[in-house]
Amino acid sequence: MPPTLLSKRLHAILHCIHPHCECLADVGTDHGYIPIAAVQQEKCTTAIACDIVKGPLDTARRNIAAAGLSHRIDTRLADGLSAIRTGEADCIVISGMGGMMIQDIIHKSLSVAQAAKKLILQPQHDIPALRRYLHASGFEIIDEHIVPEIKKDYVILCASFSSQPLQQWTEQEYFIGKHLMDKPDPHLAQYAHKEIKRIQRYIHNIRDINDKKTAMMQLSWLDDVI
Repeated sequence: MPPTLLSKRLHAILHCIHPHCECLADVGTDHGYIPIAAVQQEKCTTAIACDIVKGPLDTARRNIAAAGLSHRIDTRLADGLSAIRTGEADCIVISGMGGMMIQDIIHKSLSVAQAAKKLILQPQHDIPALRRYLHASGFEIIDEHIVPEIKKDYVILCASFSSQPLQQWTEQEYFIGKHLMDKPDPHLAQYAHKEIKRIQRYIHNIRDINDKKTAMMQLSWLDDVI
């Protein structure tokens, strides 16, 4: 696959795939670009492309066949991780959907997610809630990245299941991302500016005094990292 077909977001996801990945599962595969590129770049030996909608999966199947990789990439029509056996995939990508949907996918197939060496998650929104869910479910967030694109900045979370007790983060760290703050991520200031504008657009319309206090606190947290 020509690298030009991959967006910066997809390039960043590929970069997160752990070394020596045997089987990669891509949930919500759409065109199948991630598993195709991962196999072509020898980032994984085999891959499973999953989608809940037949049309996108048929497109992925055609793209996989055109790349000559049908013997290495399996396509499965499935809701989330339901078609993946526990221990079958050692790296799982779930991208391009809301954080609550990602949470639901993991929760419905928790043993599959726990058995993977690494989860690579790219939520479109509800990112703080996803961070909290991961910690509450025993997943350690091991890294995060901001990927700036023209219309939107994306956050990619890398996580793995831990049998050890996890240290809880502060409210600010759950909201912004502890790893993004600790590095610091070179795109954090730009991301924070956009988040400030997003909150400012609706804060004057908030009626509940506690919700308004939370929004004001979030603005102060974002100011801290600019």
